[in-house]
Amino acid sequence: MRILLIEDWNPLHGGAEAYTIQLKDALTEAGEEVRLLTANVSTQAREIADHLAPAFNHVLAKSLLQISNPFAAMAVRRAVQNFRPHVALVNMYALYLSPSAIFALDDIPYVLLVSDYKCICPLGHRLLPDHSVCHHPVGIACLRSGCLSLPHWLRDQLRYRRIDGVTRRASAIVSTSDSLRGCLAEQGIDSRRVYLFSNPPDPPLPRQADPAPLFLFIGRLDIEKGVDTLLRAFAICHESLPEARLRIVGRGELRPSLERLASSLGVQDSVMFCGWQEPGGINHELSRAWALVAPSRWPEPFGLVALEAILRGVPAIVPALGGLAETVEHGVTGLVFPADDVRALSEQLINVATGRCFPEHSLDPAQVAQVQDLYSRDLHIAQIKAIMHEVVPSNDQ
Repeated sequence: MRILLIEDWNPLHGGAEAYTIQLKDALTEAGEEVRLLTANVSTQAREIADHLAPAFNHVLAKSLLQISNPFAAMAVRRAVQNFRPHVALVNMYALYLSPSAIFALDDIPYVLLVSDYKCICPLGHRLLPDHSVCHHPVGIACLRSGCLSLPHWLRDQLRYRRIDGVTRRASAIVSTSDSLRGCLAEQGIDSRRVYLFSNPPDPPLPRQADPAPLFLFIGRLDIEKGVDTLLRAFAICHESLPEARLRIVGRGELRPSLERLASSLGVQDSVMFCGWQEPGGINHELSRAWALVAPSRWPEPFGLVALEAILRGVPAIVPALGGLAETVEHGVTGLVFPADDVRALSEQLINVATGRCFPEHSLDPAQVAQVQDLYSRDLHIAQIKAIMHEVVPSNDQ
């Protein structure tokens, strides 16, 4: 089967991009013919994509092209003409490619892989200004809540009619967690959940946990990721355990303010901002950590970072919210705390740092194996292929 894989490509190279690379490799190894079409704003995308769609990071151009990007539509039409796919797998497209790219598929059936909230939230994270989770449909509530300015809201009236059109025209919709599936159902969007996967390290990652308590954050430095909550919780932990350290791997616009917060809390000497790292560097960080901490205040659609930690034998501390809470079993593969609760998070950090929980600083290999079976690549590819075979006419396969 010829599969056109369509994906926006965030220059920050998050979990969606890592998943797309692994998905393409896995489908190819499973005997499918796969081509990747992405926006051309990332060096990584330009190196690995088979088809590139022109896109722009200039604020005004990006704002207009998010409604309709004719250049992306032309790139899709060329890809369809040259490759003649039986089906398209569409992941994120609203940042650069726009709905125009998906409409350009014409009569090619497509499976929509929903791995974020963009199809039901203009901000993408479903957080209101007070950091509570929004349950309103896209519309006037976005303006009344203060989430969008009037110009932004007016622009999105047209944009979201087109995004809704992409969603409604999909031959099938796949969600990455039960939490996300429920959120989509609230907005009248039916989807089926599939278990994502992450390739375990090969060869297995040797665990060399640091002598002193070491916590690790990996992700974007954005408001929804809750790094400010983590810093405040770590400061409380640090008061009684001054040997504890925190390493923050990732980049984002909040880094300067987070560095100032660490300084104001008096923990700047125990917190290291490491910037973005390649996968090999991240594996090295995980090999040393006593626990990964993912303090997100938004309901993560899945939370690939927790799964990657667990597969490497590292406990994950996550909020009782969204896909992260589905990935981690409390007391078995990590610890769960009420989202955005500084005191509760500090208690879990202390539980790990004192050895009350996970005294070996590693997970039981038998539990890791169970997680690996549930989130296996073979299972995921079998589920995706079954859905594609459902939507492609039998005489075209």
